[in-house]
Amino acid sequence: MTVPMKSPSPERERRPLVVRQPGDLVTLLPYLLGFEPADSLVLLVLRDQEVHLTVRFDLATAIDRPDTVGDFLIDVQGSVAPSAIRACAVVYAPRPAAAAAWRAVAPALAGWIDLALSVDGRRWWPADAPPGQPGRLKPRHSPLEAAAVWSGLSVADSRQALADRLAAPVSEREDELLGLRLEAMAELAEWSGAAAVDWLNALVARTGQGQPLSDQDCLRAGLLIEQAEVRDQLWRGLDVDGAPAQVRLWSEVVRRCVAGQRVLPLCVLAIVAWQAGQGALLSICHEQAAALDPGFPLVGLLDTIRDQRLPPASWRRSIQAAERSGLIQPGPPNRPAGEVDPAPEQF
Repeated sequence: MTVPMKSPSPERERRPLVVRQPGDLVTLLPYLLGFEPADSLVLLVLRDQEVHLTVRFDLATAIDRPDTVGDFLIDVQGSVAPSAIRACAVVYAPRPAAAAAWRAVAPALAGWIDLALSVDGRRWWPADAPPGQPGRLKPRHSPLEAAAVWSGLSVADSRQALADRLAAPVSEREDELLGLRLEAMAELAEWSGAAAVDWLNALVARTGQGQPLSDQDCLRAGLLIEQAEVRDQLWRGLDVDGAPAQVRLWSEVVRRCVAGQRVLPLCVLAIVAWQAGQGALLSICHEQAAALDPGFPLVGLLDTIRDQRLPPASWRRSIQAAERSGLIQPGPPNRPAGEVDPAPEQF
């Protein structure tokens, strides 16, 4: 089973993450989710032996309404037909609770699951293991874990910890950022649309190479994405290869956005997280943006991505359709970082 994740930097060689045994799956799933799950049922849905999506259910919901899980898989199958899907399932719970959970959900998963496991802290075991069979220790510092980190993936302690990484700045910090934002607005008023696109492309390239981002970098990016021409170019150039660098950039932008300015960057981060295969981050950004402005157009797009369970590959087709219909206006093509013209101010 090959997990086709991409390198975060254009200068790094793409290295697919390969799962060869159950312990590898136990190692990899938290990286695919973005956090360490607890009291959860996690499904790794495969299409043609590659990861199609990773989804988490609250364990209490899965136990009380197991048909919800089965119906989810039926819906996914319908969205990818005639291809066939299979799934691996992992329950994260203490051992007695995990056994009870499997008794509740197993009928709904029958016919879909190739591998079923339970994880309790640092140990895992097959879902059908006898009660007295000892669990196996989760692998630590494995080559697969190193490869996941190299691919730009990380693991928060919990879903809430992942959400906390996007917290708005506190009041003292907010005042400082508002002052810097006003300075950036005055500066960017002198930039042409082409210069803005070039500067943002170069910033993404720097981020992909692991270079640090300043407050000014992030505030400029947040302001530039408000321009339709810049936003159209971002959409046009976005793909799964470059998405990890975009995730790092827009995560930093969101952390510097004060109240009243967070909805658009949250939506941008959600879309690049979708392209990067970071479903939990997509969901968190979607929730936060919808709470701030449920009628915002990009929130509606995220509703569609969620409700129709669209795969990242559908983005390219959507952009092409938008270009044909004129919803996205023609603009300067994206160029490799080495060919970017100097921006009005060098960095």
